[in-house]
Amino acid sequence: MSPARERRGFTLIEVMVALLILAVVVTFVYQVLQNSVRGQDMVREGLRTPKIQNAILGQIFKDFRYLYWDGFTGDTGFIGETGMVGGKDADHVDFVTSRPSRMAQLEEESVHDPVPSPLTEVGYALRINDDNSDYLELYRREDWFVDDNPVRGGKYTLIYDKITKFDLLYFPIPEENVDGKGVKDWDTRVKKKLPYAIVLEISFTAEEHEDQDIEETEEHISRIIVLKGAYNVAPQAAPGQK
Repeated sequence: MSPARERRGFTLIEVMVALLILAVVVTFVYQVLQNSVRGQDMVREGLRTPKIQNAILGQIFKDFRYLYWDGFTGDTGFIGETGMVGGKDADHVDFVTSRPSRMAQLEEESVHDPVPSPLTEVGYALRINDDNSDYLELYRREDWFVDDNPVRGGKYTLIYDKITKFDLLYFPIPEENVDGKGVKDWDTRVKKKLPYAIVLEISFTAEEHEDQDIEETEEHISRIIVLKGAYNVAPQAAPGQK
């Protein structure tokens, strides 16, 4: 074999074929990685959405489960009002619950020995998200000290910050609800009784994606809450009662 033949390099066709094969391999690997990332996003989204639902509904259901209304001054134990914030349904509700609370304690007690409240003022309200006006923030209000005005005071805690709808519809007992329709407002100072049931509708976005190709989806929750007023707390334990 001659020295000139041994020093011969790759031909242009061979180089082009090699580059084409490399491009195909790189494209295949990129697609595999992209699909893997998308799959992880879908898994995280699938896991995240139920967690958000549980976080929102868990708080609300527990508060309503221990709803308390019995002989408060002015019968102000439950007030639900329709509202709009930023053009979105943003109802708010305030009531008293016997669900234990440890957010506050008596002044004479040690910080290491918190005292649970026998009754607690609770409320749910919304405001515009300062970081993204397309969303509302859902807050839970809790006041350790119960008085004759359950819609004021207490501490607000953020529940979730990407709410697009929070709608409450109140229903009287079936015997009194001839047309089967609910009402948007309920005030025990006027009605002198609790609603029989509440239809709760919430819409929210589970997560914002950095990948602009992934469209954000709005989740919807619709639940019926049948109310049963709790009377297992001694009357003398509730300040502000008659």
